[in-house]
Amino acid sequence: HIVNFLDEVVIEAIELTDDRYKMQDLYPARYQTMTEVPDKLDTSKLTTAEEMFYGCTNLSKLPDKLDLTNITNMKNFLYGTKVTTIPDYIWNTKSKTYYYALGLDNRQNLTSLGTSTINLQYAEDVSGLFAFSSKLVSIPKINLPKVKKMTQLFDGSSQISDFSSITINSDVEDMAIAFNNCTSMTLKGMPKFTNNEINKIKKMRYAFSNCQNLVGAFPYNIDCSNIEDITKANIETITIDSNNYYPNEFPFMNTFKGSGITSVDFTNVDDKYKRYFSKYSVGTDITINGTPADNKINISGDNYSLKGSFGIAELDTITSDFTFGTVNNLSNMFVNQCLTSITLDGLKVVGDIISAYH
Repeated sequence: HIVNFLDEVVIEAIELTDDRYKMQDLYPARYQTMTEVPDKLDTSKLTTAEEMFYGCTNLSKLPDKLDLTNITNMKNFLYGTKVTTIPDYIWNTKSKTYYYALGLDNRQNLTSLGTSTINLQYAEDVSGLFAFSSKLVSIPKINLPKVKKMTQLFDGSSQISDFSSITINSDVEDMAIAFNNCTSMTLKGMPKFTNNEINKIKKMRYAFSNCQNLVGAFPYNIDCSNIEDITKANIETITIDSNNYYPNEFPFMNTFKGSGITSVDFTNVDDKYKRYFSKYSVGTDITINGTPADNKINISGDNYSLKGSFGIAELDTITSDFTFGTVNNLSNMFVNQCLTSITLDGLKVVGDIISAYH
């Protein structure tokens, strides 16, 4: 918007409101083709920026300045753009969620998160925020004092070796896949937790899986007093399926699978949950309440369905580490396995055993 005032050209900003702020509403005919925003934007009255640049598939540059200080929702802010450098103002908000705020496909070309400290003092959900940032080699200081959910936070960010500039709320509840495939992460470069332990975790599956340079004893105690009820979960429901996550799934499934972590301490594990903890399920040797796990997986009991149970576990051998009792279904029990020996002592079959070793 250009206005002549006493022969002086004044560019007026477009005032955005919570009802009209998305680029697809402002520029319906060209939001998918524009490489930068053609007008100055007044965002001072906005309280939400969810999907503000969603679908701007050719946008590579953001405005030099945006006032986001009143924003409480940054969900999918840049989803589907080509922005490679993140301006510092993106972090200066009151947003409780940064869920995939930086988009998805564009992050494979992301080269900078800005220069200032990223202090997300209000954020409770930062899921997927920096995931798949495969070209990032370093990160600034990042504070997450209130975060509860950080699923896929840095998933696939393979070139970053030092995450020690990150400080995470020890009361975080969901770290599933948070640092999966961060193959350059070292033990010295691990993120920090505010109380030097993980206090209230509920889900941590695949959190550090495939971190092959993360070598040594895991430096943080994992307190299990807050995990959700899994007593009704049978062996099938604690085994992850590549396409589905079950509500009662064992929360530490493959947490350290493929990493260099040699041992982990789990504390405050309820007796009724101990049977689920082993090197097979977690991915490394563990202690439970100060005692080394016996690594015997007990799948005895009435009416257990073992259908497809070990389809992802990638076990080489099934031996006396497994205790069997009465079961009612062995269909596809060891699907996709390369087993060299099997001992099924004590097994009593009462139901369908079709394709048990398929």
